[in-house]
Amino acid sequence: MCIRDRFNIMRCINALIKHIFDARPKVDFSKTEFYNLSKRLTPTIIATLLKFCAHPQIDLEKCLESQEIEPLIVECIKFLTACAAETEYYPIFADAKKKLIGFVIFPLVRATQDEINMLEDGPEEFVTLALDTCDKQLSETFKTAAAQFMEILCDHIDGSLTYVATVATHAISYSIKSNNK
Repeated sequence: MCIRDRFNIMRCINALIKHIFDARPKVDFSKTEFYNLSKRLTPTIIATLLKFCAHPQIDLEKCLESQEIEPLIVECIKFLTACAAETEYYPIFADAKKKLIGFVIFPLVRATQDEINMLEDGPEEFVTLALDTCDKQLSETFKTAAAQFMEILCDHIDGSLTYVATVATHAISYSIKSNNK
């Protein structure tokens, strides 16, 4: 199965899950076959994203420039974002939150070399990108999807916000110490 087919399947699954979640309380989601499918699919998508984003031999930045791979990653993250907001999936995300934040979300939202160059050469364009990623979230990019996913994890999964803040504090502290040497 090609990447485009996988993207189309994920897009259909996301449309179905949105429809079912929006139909609550009229539909008892836990009694649907789609619930069983999505409960089995969620750990698989988590594992796949972890392998992809944390694989030492994959140049994540180059892979995400692909017009085929980025939309598939976005759809996978959208699926996880929708599920993480629902109580039925809480145990799955509670167990995986640190790995997802550290090995999927942070690598996806970090500034690329092109973005660092943009900050130096055209700060207005960089600010527009940052506003979209962190605030407006209108674009269909992996960075925006990862930021939305982090927000949902922090809102719905206990300990996620504390973990994000702790890692960010350590990273800032390390950066300051490294620059002072």
